[in-house]
Amino acid sequence: MPHTILLPTDGNPRAAPAIERCMRLARANAAAVVGLYVLPCEDLSVPEDDSYVQEQERPSSVVHAGDTLRALETAAAAAGVPCTVLTRCADSPYTAIIAAARERQCDLVFPDAMERMPDAAERAALQQSGIAVAAGAPP
Repeated sequence: MPHTILLPTDGNPRAAPAIERCMRLARANAAAVVGLYVLPCEDLSVPEDDSYVQEQERPSSVVHAGDTLRALETAAAAAGVPCTVLTRCADSPYTAIIAAARERQCDLVFPDAMERMPDAAERAALQQSGIAVAAGAPP
């Protein structure tokens, strides 16, 4: 039974149903969700707290990350699931996913909201770090 679920997302078209499945899992287990959006580091040449930067001057990926994480927070609130959100930068999304899962003491990663699922090496790295990976569920 998970206590804290890391839900990485990239805002792809199939993310919404995956987010709903994750929220059902979290609610059924009284678990909290940590939403994560991983950006390429070059897109964060402006500070992560860029609230003072005009939106049209922000990289589109930063704007998309904010929109995606707000939608995730809305889904969590509708499901009655505690949720926090993070934005991280990394060359490899799964490097950032492992780091965030450790940092936030997540015991399950729910990667279904990512367009690219973890490959065998990334899945092995997750498992070696002691973090369980949720099995993909059909939409």
